[in-house]
Amino acid sequence: MTILGNIITLLDGSELFNKIDEPLDNALQSFKDIPSGNINHKEFNRVIAGLIEHLYKYGLRIPREINGSDALKEAH
Repeated sequence: MTILGNIITLLDGSELFNKIDEPLDNALQSFKDIPSGNINHKEFNRVIAGLIEHLYKYGLRIPREINGSDALKEAH
């Protein structure tokens, strides 16, 4: 296959979905720390930081550990 053929294959929507969207979607679906009812600002920050940590660990092709403080900064 030519270089151009490789690029076209890599840019194919289903290929991108399989490598990027699907793992992120699966990570979002597996995140279970979702509070019910009203939450305060501190609880919201805890949950959103946990979501970012979870996405980095389970949704990326190359998983990355991130601490809660850095995850919250990333979310903001």
